[in-house]
Amino acid sequence: MKRIALVLFSLTVLTPTALAATLQEGDAFTLTTPLKDDYYGGGRDITLNQSIEGDAVLFGGNIRIQERVSEDVITAGGNIDVNAPVGDDARVAGGTIRMMSSVGGDVLVAGGTVELLESFTSSGDVLVVGGDIVINGLIRGNLKVRGGKIALHGTVLGDTEIQGGELTLRGRIDGKATLAADTISVEPSARFGENIEYWRKDGEMTFPVSGSGNAIFIESLRPTPDASTATGFVAALYGAFTLFSIFSTALIVGLLIFMNRTYFDDAGRQFRDAPEWNLLYGLIYLIAGPVIILLFMATVFGIPIALLLLGLYAASLFFLPAASALIIAKTLGQYYHKQWGRGTIFLVSMGVYIVLRFIGAVPIIGWLAKAIVLLIALGTLVIVKWERIKKIV
Repeated sequence: MKRIALVLFSLTVLTPTALAATLQEGDAFTLTTPLKDDYYGGGRDITLNQSIEGDAVLFGGNIRIQERVSEDVITAGGNIDVNAPVGDDARVAGGTIRMMSSVGGDVLVAGGTVELLESFTSSGDVLVVGGDIVINGLIRGNLKVRGGKIALHGTVLGDTEIQGGELTLRGRIDGKATLAADTISVEPSARFGENIEYWRKDGEMTFPVSGSGNAIFIESLRPTPDASTATGFVAALYGAFTLFSIFSTALIVGLLIFMNRTYFDDAGRQFRDAPEWNLLYGLIYLIAGPVIILLFMATVFGIPIALLLLGLYAASLFFLPAASALIIAKTLGQYYHKQWGRGTIFLVSMGVYIVLRFIGAVPIIGWLAKAIVLLIALGTLVIVKWERIKKIV
C-alpha cells in the first residue's frame, strides 16, 4: 500500500496536466477544432487556428498562435508568432519572436530577435532577454530587459530595469527607471514619471523627467563581466526553461526512446512497483559513486579507471532529468493502460520535464520534491541495469 501511495503522490504532483490533455505531433499540422483541455504539440510547423481552454505547450520550427489560449502558453521554436490573447502567463523561447496581443499574467521571453508590437498588453510583469529587442504596447506591471540593441517605444506603468549595449527610449515609463547601456538615446516623445538612475559610457545626460523626479548618474550601474554573467544566469533560471535546456532535453529524450525502448519499459514498471527501494539505491549510487572514484585515485594505476568512472558518473547525472521524465511518462502509460506511440511518449516526457523544472523552482519544498523524484528515477535505472547484467552473467 505504501508503494502505491508514494507512486500516486509522485504522479499526482508531477504530471496532472499530462493526463487530461490533447497530444499531437507530426511534421506540420493545424489545430482546427476548439479544445476544452490542455494541448501539447510538437512539429516543424504548428498553427493554432482554434481556441484552447487550458494550457498550450508547443515545440517546433515555426509556431503561430492565432486563437485565444485561456491559460498558460509555454513554447519554444525557431519563429514564433503569438497573435491571440493568452489568459495567464506566457513563456516563450525562440529565434525570432513576435507578440501582438494581450497576456493576462506575467511574460518571459528569450530570443535572438524579440518584438512586442503596438497591440501587445501585459497585466503582469515582463522579462525579456535577447539580442535585438523592440518593446511597444502597454505593460501594466514591471519591466526587466537584458539585451544587445534595445528600443522602448511603449508604455510601462510599473518600474523598469534595462541593461544592454544600445538603448533607445521613445516611450513612457511611469515608475522608477534603472538604465545601464553603452549608449542611451532619448527621443522627444519619451516621458518619465519618477526617478531615473542610469549609467552610460559617455557620462551624464538630460532626461525629460516630469513632476518631482530626478535623473541621477550612478557609476556603480556600469555593467561588469561578472555582473552580466550573473544577470544572465538569474534570467535563465527565471521562468522555467531556456532554448538550450529544452532542445537538449528533447534531443536526449528522443535518442533514449529510439535506442532503449524495452529498457525504459522495464524502468517504468520498476518505478511504479518499488519506489522506496529505488530511492534507497538512488541514494547509494549518489553517495558511493564519488567514494569509489576517490579510492581508485589513491593509486597511480587506478587513476585511469577513476577518470573513466568520473566521466560515466557525471554523464549519468547529466542525462538524469531527461531519463526521469521518460521513465515517468512510461509509468503513466502503463498505469493507465495506454498504448502510446513514440511521438506521444516524447510529448508526455517533455511535459513531465517542464513540470519538474517548475517544481524545482519552488524554494525548499520544490527542491526536495524534485530531488526525491530524481533519486527514485536514478535508483530505478540502477536496479533495471543490474537485473539485466545478472541475466547476461
